[in-house]
Amino acid sequence: MNNMGMVGNQPQQVGFLLADQFTLISLSSAIDPLRVANLLAGAELYRWCLIGSGGSEQASSDGVRVRLDHSLSDNIQLDLLIVVGGIDIEKTVQKADLIWLRKQAKEGVQIGSLCTGTYALAKAGLLDGYECSAHWDCLTLLSEEFPNINFNPQLYTIDRDRMTCTGGTVPLHMMLAMMSEKHTQFLVEGVADMLICERHRS
Repeated sequence: MNNMGMVGNQPQQVGFLLADQFTLISLSSAIDPLRVANLLAGAELYRWCLIGSGGSEQASSDGVRVRLDHSLSDNIQLDLLIVVGGIDIEKTVQKADLIWLRKQAKEGVQIGSLCTGTYALAKAGLLDGYECSAHWDCLTLLSEEFPNINFNPQLYTIDRDRMTCTGGTVPLHMMLAMMSEKHTQFLVEGVADMLICERHRS
């Protein structure tokens, strides 16, 4: 299956900005489709890295600590940046995170979020005029604080250069949808099969 679904010669660079107390299942549900796509294609379609605003590690909501590849001060070239939210995102998101997010968007990076990470994008002013999804646990907070943003009830939303989702295992479905815009259906279905995803949610 060498090179099936290959787009160009350069792998897509995907960064995950981890909020303190981020949701581990959302992160793994987003990364594994990238890993499996590389495996099935026999080529490096995607590269990914973990980013944080402080320290060398970040703690997830279940206490698992993950090692970060980069801090916000590093010079990172990304095609897609996804904020991975979790518990109390309105308290854990930092001003430095928001400034860095705006900088990435200004440079043309596609921006996304998992779980409550949508709050960080809204706070950074990056969802104005976009349809978006967010975890039900923070929908009330989002609707009250950002009344001009259209938060829909969908599990995930891909609207132009923004992609947002509710969390849990839904990132798997969002990443499959993203891949379907770049690669062959054969590759996308292969990734879904490898991850035992019997029904790809639209």
